[in-house]
Amino acid sequence: MGIPIFGRGRALEVIPGKDLTPELMTDLTLFLSGACSCQVKDQNPGFDLLMNKNWTEELFPDGDQPPPSTSIKQGAGGRRTGRPELLDIPSGR
Repeated sequence: MGIPIFGRGRALEVIPGKDLTPELMTDLTLFLSGACSCQVKDQNPGFDLLMNKNWTEELFPDGDQPPPSTSIKQGAGGRRTGRPELLDIPSGR
């Protein structure tokens, strides 16, 4: 069996070994890295895996800070400005 895992412990699906082909692996890779794979979690197929991981330490071991959980900045008085914030993605992670 093969189970493609992405994100922070999200399993795409369970694939029987007899169905694993280079073409299927290419299709799965393109799906997971394509523009549509960043949809809201409920819209993604698959299921969550229970993992005992501190993802912040695993993904940012050098003390780097993760990006904010939202791209909408807080304006004056705590109101959201509605303007997205562009973030640099550290290389090699």
